[in-house]
Amino acid sequence: SVDRELVEKIGALNLSKAACIEGLSLLYKDVEVLLANDAPKEELNCYLEKISVSFGYFQTVHLDYCQGLESKPELLTEALYLYNKQLRKKLDIVSKLHNTMRGEAEREMFDVRPEDSVSRAGSRRSSRSSLGSVPSSASSSEIRRIRAKQAVARLKMKQLKQRQELLKQEEKIKMNREMLDIRNEIEQADLEAQIIDNDECADACNVQPPAGKLDPNPKECVQRDTEGPLCTSIVRPTQSTENNMMETHSSINLGRTEEQIPPIGPCYHLTLSLTTSRAPGKGFVLPKPDLLKFDGNPLNYWGFIRSFENTVERNTFNENEKLMYLLQYCTGEANKVIRSCAMMNPAEGYKAVRKLLKERFGHPYKIAMSCIRNVINGVQIKASDSAGLLAFADQLMECEATLDAIGYLDEVNSSDNLGRVVERLPYHLKAKWLERAQDLLEAGKRPRLNHISEFVMARAKSANNPIFAAVST
Repeated sequence: SVDRELVEKIGALNLSKAACIEGLSLLYKDVEVLLANDAPKEELNCYLEKISVSFGYFQTVHLDYCQGLESKPELLTEALYLYNKQLRKKLDIVSKLHNTMRGEAEREMFDVRPEDSVSRAGSRRSSRSSLGSVPSSASSSEIRRIRAKQAVARLKMKQLKQRQELLKQEEKIKMNREMLDIRNEIEQADLEAQIIDNDECADACNVQPPAGKLDPNPKECVQRDTEGPLCTSIVRPTQSTENNMMETHSSINLGRTEEQIPPIGPCYHLTLSLTTSRAPGKGFVLPKPDLLKFDGNPLNYWGFIRSFENTVERNTFNENEKLMYLLQYCTGEANKVIRSCAMMNPAEGYKAVRKLLKERFGHPYKIAMSCIRNVINGVQIKASDSAGLLAFADQLMECEATLDAIGYLDEVNSSDNLGRVVERLPYHLKAKWLERAQDLLEAGKRPRLNHISEFVMARAKSANNPIFAAVST
């Protein structure tokens, strides 16, 4: 809006400047006619004063116009050239007027009649010299005044440039400070996540051995589970607990072949996995979570990333394994986007894949648009389809929660989108929604998606009432 006002102001000043130049041109033409017709001195003085006033107004308008062009040096140079051109025209015409008036004064001086005395003629000659000095002093004063205005304008331009440079530096410092704050938050979050992961690993590996006599010569036992981190424990078993150790060892290594199971020695082996943990005292093993596949639907992006981080990324430090799993579990459009990274260095390829997936499918705007399309596109729900109405209500609530979480809730609240959502309702619910919308408007509120979602959910619950739903059919 500020740039628009500046452009309008410059345009208005440019028109005023053109009008001033046109007025000066007309005055110059009139003066040429007067000079050609030997007009009297009084009329020439009158036009000289008009030219001075008009040119002064032109100077004021031109100075304001130049101040508005401080950010456009090429236009400023052109404006200064135009001003100098008009100044030369004005000085030329003023010089002609002064020369003409000086010539008339000289003619009066030398036109000495017989009745004039010598002293009278001498006074006329002195008067002629004084008249000759008036035009030159007036022109010098005019030039000095114009040069002073030019110097002031240049000083203002220099000061404005300095002020703009300071504002740019302040803005740059502000942006750097905000970027530093964001980096600090990211580093703090990474540190907290690392501490939590280390605590979980320490809790999983810190298992107390069964009670019994301790061997005076302890031995260190190290075993790595195929699905979990490295665990180390130092125990001193005795002969009386060897049978219990055999049972414990065999129960922990379920699923391995006989060649994979190391022989039972004098040490006590215990392996825990972060993905399969045993409930204390129950002997129950939690099921291993399945890794979701991602087909390029932006609505499934964050669910896939969270699943991948919890099942693969946190359990392996091998970048090649991470990259292969990511390529394997991305299908369809997502796989087409990232399969070119398979030939890259594993560490760089994994980072490139994560970046590509986020740019193509994880941008909040793309997620918002996919979410909105899901609720505005689709067939109209039939009046007898109570299950479809409930599914649509759930879809609206999910869309509202997703858009609110990513900060794009206003995108769906346009009148066009809300109208297309209402078009999917059965005919009898459209009439009821019109009544609800009218109540909202009379209360000074604007209908939004959350109002439609609450309305549809209430009607869907009524239509799916387990006791009385059959009465209405």
